[in-house]
Amino acid sequence: MQINLVGMEDVEKQMARIERGLEAMKNTEGIVYSKLPYAFGVHEGHHRGGKLARRAGGSFYIRQAVDEVLARGDADLTEGLKKVTAPGAWVMRRLGLWARRRARQLAPRGGAKAASYRLWRSVKHEVRKK
Repeated sequence: MQINLVGMEDVEKQMARIERGLEAMKNTEGIVYSKLPYAFGVHEGHHRGGKLARRAGGSFYIRQAVDEVLARGDADLTEGLKKVTAPGAWVMRRLGLWARRRARQLAPRGGAKAASYRLWRSVKHEVRKK
């Protein structure tokens, strides 16, 4: 009885491509943030100086969004490694957009003129090279 391995070269090429993609992803980082001066206080529940910002405590809307994305991000990673030749920035951009969308859903919101509406609109994301 003889066993022949067919397609081993293809597997090695795919593995090399995945390794290149993972290496590219190590050099990029995704950031979800808000530049509004009161955003930190709403998120954490206190100002940088320690003064209470919200009696109800922090809403942690960005942290919750990022945790959700990281818990379910494996499908995006798989798709990025399959379809894109340089997946580093693409995957981080996609995960960043997902985290921004979720953070906007979780952020405290008021009417169109309320400060919390401006907070919701101020949530941004960036992809940077390290």
